[in-house]
Amino acid sequence: MKIALKAAKKAFENNEVPIGAVIVDGGKIVAIGCNSCEEHQSQMYHAELVALSQKNSILTNDASIYVTHEPCPMCLGALMEAGVKKIFYGAPEPRWGCLGGVLNLKEKFNLEVQGGILEKDCIQIIQEFFKIRRKK
Repeated sequence: MKIALKAAKKAFENNEVPIGAVIVDGGKIVAIGCNSCEEHQSQMYHAELVALSQKNSILTNDASIYVTHEPCPMCLGALMEAGVKKIFYGAPEPRWGCLGGVLNLKEKFNLEVQGGILEKDCIQIIQEFFKIRRKK
């Protein structure tokens, strides 16, 4: 999760919503992504989707993702299509989260999910970003 937080900080520095994601497969990091929706002027550049686009091979059944924010339904769908069954996240997302936030799809799709990893750090970077953004 610390690497995902570094990716979130990169997004923050680029004036993007600071969310980072790291895909691990076979015990190795295979992809790192961060939000870049503003850069691309498209909502298709959430951290999870960016990370999925960075991987160089098909994921095994052991693939997992570490993401600083609870995934939205779009990202969860893409993760499941890619074969990711283990999802670890930091901050909960009460408006769009689908692993306990607004929806809870983990049992329906038999996913291994753990939230709250470095939660305070993940929440802090989001809060800091929006505090600055509201001042502009």
